[in-house]
Amino acid sequence: MTTAPHRSPPSQARQARRTRALIAAAVIAPVALSYFFYYLAPRAAFTNYGELLPTAALPDLAGSTIDGQPFRLRSLRGKWTILVPAGGA
Repeated sequence: MTTAPHRSPPSQARQARRTRALIAAAVIAPVALSYFFYYLAPRAAFTNYGELLPTAALPDLAGSTIDGQPFRLRSLRGKWTILVPAGGA
């Protein structure tokens, strides 16, 4: 006994195709928009709101560490440092 393949009504098939198309659009749209804005958007429209300041060498500062040992800024040459100004107290 052979059975005929089950076919869904045309309205369900249309709805399934529409759902697949919406999912594909949701996946493809961000990639397509990123390429559009990177290659085709005018560059002059994007502006930075500042500029880099020129760098200059600091003078050799002398001070003391928290435990009272003498400290010279020259000992940090070649290392990344963050200087934080503190109050005079």
